Amino acid sequence: MGYKSMALRVSHCIAIYILLITVPRVRTDDSGDYFVQQPVSQSVTLNSTFTLACRLRVSLFQDTSPPRHQTQKPTVQWIRNKFGLGTTREDIQQAGMEANSLRSRYDLPYNLDEGQYDLQIRQAKSLDEGQYVCQLRYNQETKFSQTADVRVLVASEAPTLVQLGIGNDEDMRRVGPQVAATATEGSYLRLLCIAKNGKPGAKLFWTLNGSPLMIVHNEDGTKGKITSHIEGNVSIKSISAPEPPFL
Repeated sequence: MGYKSMALRVSHCIAIYILLITVPRVRTDDSGDYFVQQPVSQSVTLNSTFTLACRLRVSLFQDTSPPRHQTQKPTVQWIRNKFGLGTTREDIQQAGMEANSLRSRYDLPYNLDEGQYDLQIRQAKSLDEGQYVCQLRYNQETKFSQTADVRVLVASEAPTLVQLGIGNDEDMRRVGPQVAATATEGSYLRLLCIAKNGKPGAKLFWTLNGSPLMIVHNEDGTKGKITSHIEGNVSIKSISAPEPPFL
């Protein structure tokens, strides 16, 4: 920036947490004849509890025919990312057990004899993310529910602001309300706002003295300009990060 020798009080950069919802993919086979309720895609926050529905027709589990005419009892299991989690409540609970824990994070909490195979997951973690399908094996046929995409959202750390050296990205110091960023006349002021470990990456906005800085990016997304009314020349470079947050 073309400021005269002065200390610039640096404003805040703001991180906004974005919630994304995906649309379930619906199968076109006859699975609707067996499934009363199917799992739906959802985004959940880290350490929360969520449930994936799988309700089957009660009549499948209550065969009143004479013993010699009864069909094989249905088998139901949950599949995540093409790997089965098990066909019984004990299997599901075992899949959700962790070291040094006395209680499983996974459960089938409802009445299985009435076809209520809802999968409940507590304390959601990143490893719970993926594609879930409820599978029914009945009369030597296999039926699948629609696919449910689960995404686990992680809030980013509080944003921090650093001043970079001119021509040297390794020369940096943290700045903020108590530590002013400085620039000399004819030089550039390079500031970097970082919000780590968010998934998806935090969306960041710049403000100066409490007023938002309107930034217009070029079509390539790598350079732009500030359109707010401030003195001096400003050069902006956008650097894509290999890991979230994508700034």
